[in-house]
Amino acid sequence: MKKRIGIIFVTFSGMFSILVAHAVTISVGIPVTQSGAGGTTGPGATIYNFYWFALFISGVLAFGAIVWGGIKYALAAGNPSGQSEGKQWIQGALIGMLLLAGASIVLKTINPNIVSLNIPQLSPLPQPSTSGTGSATQAPAAPAASGTSPFNGGSSGGGGASSAW
Repeated sequence: MKKRIGIIFVTFSGMFSILVAHAVTISVGIPVTQSGAGGTTGPGATIYNFYWFALFISGVLAFGAIVWGGIKYALAAGNPSGQSEGKQWIQGALIGMLLLAGASIVLKTINPNIVSLNIPQLSPLPQPSTSGTGSATQAPAAPAASGTSPFNGGSSGGGGASSAW
């Protein structure tokens, strides 16, 4: 017994010294600070990373549920209620994965930019020029008097039904 404890102690101390001697700095990014789709940062990246993390975890859980259902089905060889319970586990996991995949497919079909979570950048409006004669704020130019307008029925004479509309 003492010999086994000694061998275990020597083995673990040797492994510990190897790990300490070959220490490496590991840089792991936190999901909140990693960039999301298209290099976005901030709340969009957080939601993006959380969504893909949740999809990964749900896939692992669904795989575990399928395995558990298979084990229950195999161990209940002569018990019909155990077999039906195993089938229910497998069916539930497959339906859950189908719903998750379907949601992503529907969003990407409607508009692929929905899942990218990029915040659109607005371009600045051009400023009116203040050079020239007159005041800085000028009234817009009046429309040319062509005699027809969609607001007066197509003729210059007034309202009423028009064949233009």
